[in-house]
Amino acid sequence: MSFREIMDVATKEWKKDWKVQTLNTFLNGLQKMGMIRAERSMTSSYNVYYPLYTKEQHIHKWTKEMVEVCYDNSFRRLVSAFIGDGKLSKEDAEELKKLLD
Repeated sequence: MSFREIMDVATKEWKKDWKVQTLNTFLNGLQKMGMIRAERSMTSSYNVYYPLYTKEQHIHKWTKEMVEVCYDNSFRRLVSAFIGDGKLSKEDAEELKKLLD
């Protein structure tokens, strides 16, 4: 997407009233995080931005990193934190069993 297309999405869909500098800062941050890349357009001097991951790939990557950092890469610790003091419902327990099989 071009900068202008992204600005249109920010305004119309995200309901953000961003100035050019704000969007530029946002896009630079996404580049530094390795989520997007920018290339000069062949037809103009403006950048075109491309995602490096799908939404699902990003969520998967983020979740793996969170489990590694927050739960010392332990599935048991993650599930314990998710459950807290409560218990899993029968449906959730069955779903978990299916995932583990």
